[in-house]
Amino acid sequence: MEIYEGRFGHPFRWFFTFIIPVLVAINVPARFLITPLRPQSLEGWLLPLFAVVATGVALAVCRGVFQLALRSYRSASS
Repeated sequence: MEIYEGRFGHPFRWFFTFIIPVLVAINVPARFLITPLRPQSLEGWLLPLFAVVATGVALAVCRGVFQLALRSYRSASS
């Protein structure tokens, strides 16, 4: 059973595949950027702290994967 069958199948598929993800990807970061960062409590500092920690972890993981890939790299021209 296909979820996008029938007369409105193609428009629904297009809408939920392209429109909704683009709106979320554009509006959510923009909302955080225009909101002033003035945490009033300890919980208010969790989002900026999480962003810094997540950035560091993602950088470390990406660097580790890149270094692992470099160890197994063999040039095609040699």
